[in-house]
Amino acid sequence: MEKLEKIIRKVGIFARKAIATAPLALALAGQMYSPKEAEADVLFSIETSNVNDFPTRSFANDSLNRIKVNVYAETTGTNEISGLSWKLMPPSNANMVASSIPQPNPYVNGSQDFFSPYNLSDLNFTSINENWRFLSTPQIPRNKKGIVGTYIFDIDSNTPFGKKDFKIINTEAYNENYDLLPSKGTQTSVDIIPDYSPLTYNPKVFMELNKIPGKNQDVPYLFVDSHIKNKKFVLEASSDMKTWTPLKTNETYDSSLQMWLPYSFRDDSSTNNPSRFYRAKSQ
Repeated sequence: MEKLEKIIRKVGIFARKAIATAPLALALAGQMYSPKEAEADVLFSIETSNVNDFPTRSFANDSLNRIKVNVYAETTGTNEISGLSWKLMPPSNANMVASSIPQPNPYVNGSQDFFSPYNLSDLNFTSINENWRFLSTPQIPRNKKGIVGTYIFDIDSNTPFGKKDFKIINTEAYNENYDLLPSKGTQTSVDIIPDYSPLTYNPKVFMELNKIPGKNQDVPYLFVDSHIKNKKFVLEASSDMKTWTPLKTNETYDSSLQMWLPYSFRDDSSTNNPSRFYRAKSQ
């Protein structure tokens, strides 16, 4: 109970600070990751889409100029989870303003919410600077992945083209006794482009390094992006750039857009190879 009271006081302090400095929460400076060298029991990740929920990492600043950022949590250990905390860092080299931060009560995204269908406690607070979500009774099972936060950022028409990074830092996860568990944040890149025409001809592969859940190893996390109508595209890997092995193909078709939706893939098997190359091609 003493640990829980300390957490309550901590959340209260952050909430008061965020309310007092609300305008500052929308324009954040760059910051380094907090060091987390232990194996992660909880892994945080990011997926992006446009405001129509079309998964993409490419955003034009002439139309649909909003980025929807979904933050996911994935449990990997044997501990039950009582609560999570994290901080989302938007790109420091772009003029992006957070226009929407839904409060997580009861759930951010229905059944896709990490905490659904369990009862939430009063320890729930969401901003850009600080995010706290706690259950009334610890009971999140092992090997569960779900959304813990959703944010929408407006892209200013003067935003420079090129790569922009969203980062999750200052992660914390608590077990059933409110003790800290090893956790790990990540970063995800998006590309600000003049228009979508290049994506209508060739798929584009984005890659970052991410932890294997439950292990202290980095592996490639890939996102295959394309806006090709009625075409599937396959992600392939090779250790010598001669022999290529298929890893994944589109699985979801949007009939209204007449497109196979882009997808992500974490290559956990990459640790078995001294070198690894990737490509995506239309089928």
